[in-house]
Amino acid sequence: MSLTPGDLTPRLRGVQCAMVTPFRPDGSLDEQAFREHVDFLIERGVHVLTPVGTTGEFSHLTPEEHRRVIAWAVEEAAGRVPVIAGACALSTRMTIELCRAAQDLGADGVLVAPPLYLPPSEDDIQRHYEAVNEAVEIGIMLYHFPNLHGVSFSPELCARLAALSGVVAIKETSLDPGAFEQLIAAAGDRMVFFSGGGEFLAPFAYRAGGVGMTSSLANVAPRLSAQMHVHCVEGEYDEAMQLVGLIAPFWRLCIDSDIPTITLLKEAMRLAGRDGGVVRAPLPQGLANDVRRRLEQSLRGII
Repeated sequence: MSLTPGDLTPRLRGVQCAMVTPFRPDGSLDEQAFREHVDFLIERGVHVLTPVGTTGEFSHLTPEEHRRVIAWAVEEAAGRVPVIAGACALSTRMTIELCRAAQDLGADGVLVAPPLYLPPSEDDIQRHYEAVNEAVEIGIMLYHFPNLHGVSFSPELCARLAALSGVVAIKETSLDPGAFEQLIAAAGDRMVFFSGGGEFLAPFAYRAGGVGMTSSLANVAPRLSAQMHVHCVEGEYDEAMQLVGLIAPFWRLCIDSDIPTITLLKEAMRLAGRDGGVVRAPLPQGLANDVRRRLEQSLRGII
């Protein structure tokens, strides 16, 4: 049974893994690899699972596949950690359908972005989240990523959204320290904040009042991600910054390379002995030798 928003909120802490979706070489979903990955993450300290998000290639899944992956995550997690399913779509109507499906499948919450592709106004964004809030009874995590979605939440809008009964958290990925501080000042008393910049921005985010991080790197090195959370919670920021230095080469590769991060992540999982499967078109398969060598070097000390 899904958690209520009130029961979910105190469990939203620590490492939220933006899970990959494993595909076989023929492009089909790999249920066994996905279920094994759920157990791997939980056993190594991940606190929250998010399937079918951007890292999970949600845009490459059919509606039926989207539902199947959520069902597998809920079944395999079996209440050990919350499952916050991705629910991002081009329209409010389709977003609501995804949210209701996640609720019916037993997810504890949904990660909801503003309508994609056609940037809406702040009033449009508010109506979008109000409609989702009225349609489902599980918790809602806002997804704020201006560089990707083309819209930015003002502190005033953030406060209005936080007042909705089902809104419990925000994945804040503006990557602007000033914006993070402004949003948490406006709404930090009504919802919890996760750093969408993962481990790389975690020390700053926790200092500002955040309680967790959304991490794609946790697919590769969940113990490192969990250790970053511990350092930040304990105020051990020197140790946290040492971990930032350790992962910096990998993040520089993700930023500097023209290879999509998901492709790099799945190749990193393979190098770590994990089965992340292949990516789906139009994402590129495999890496050139020079990029693979750089990836291997960036993972030293991480895996």
